[in-house]
Amino acid sequence: MDLKLQNKTAIVTGASEGVGKVIALSLANEGCNVIICSRDKTKLIKATNEIKKNCKNKKYCSYKLHELSISKYHAMCNWYK
Repeated sequence: MDLKLQNKTAIVTGASEGVGKVIALSLANEGCNVIICSRDKTKLIKATNEIKKNCKNKKYCSYKLHELSISKYHAMCNWYK
């Protein structure tokens, strides 16, 4: 299914496991650039590697790791630009 997400960017919180990780993988498989966030850096790195390994559309797989704090939302937006 083409959801027309190529070159769009999504931020997925809670992406180190469970539903968040599945959502991140699904978005990446649709061609979306995905920023995944989690409170646990070790789990986040592990999830990143799993998502990269299982992503069907390698051309569009792109991940940026960032320790997200909602209080630092604007800093994260500036970091991504």
